[in-house]
Amino acid sequence: AIAAHAGIGQIDVVDLNRRVFETAWEFADTNQNVFSDPRVRLINDDGRNFLHLTRNTYDLITSEPPPPMAAGVYRLYSREYYASALAHLTPQGMMTQWLPIYQMPTQAVDEAIATFTDVFPETLLIVGSGSELILVGGRQPMDLARLESNFPAAGPVQEDLRRIGVRNPGHLAVRIMRTDASLRRQ
Repeated sequence: AIAAHAGIGQIDVVDLNRRVFETAWEFADTNQNVFSDPRVRLINDDGRNFLHLTRNTYDLITSEPPPPMAAGVYRLYSREYYASALAHLTPQGMMTQWLPIYQMPTQAVDEAIATFTDVFPETLLIVGSGSELILVGGRQPMDLARLESNFPAAGPVQEDLRRIGVRNPGHLAVRIMRTDASLRRQ
């Protein structure tokens, strides 16, 4: 989905499991051959380690680890990981964190949200696809006017958004489940 945006210059895909890259071709119809996109660098590493070693900054860091109850995964929901991600964001950059609430006990969901909110100065909780939630964090509040002006009129990005029922900027805005203030009151 990120590679569908023509204006993106470089995409670093970091995964600890090398098999993710070795089997990517099997999903070429679904991922539009993203592994062969010249803007994409496939990096076999731990996401936390990669952030500690890189000097790059990013407009977007997206994290989609398994639920934190799996062995060792809790580190990708930690204050240290989020702080490292924040340090690698551009001033307007954002991080998104997939939150598979249907696979997590309520206490784990609450702790993940609280930890994320403690680190990022501005946060949102949005409804993703189905019953999945996405935490969005950054230094600046989300600019809904910018979202509207950048909303794609056509092409692969629009097709992806339509699959989850988002046909215009308003459909995306109504997916905001909780704003920064309500997340901090939790």
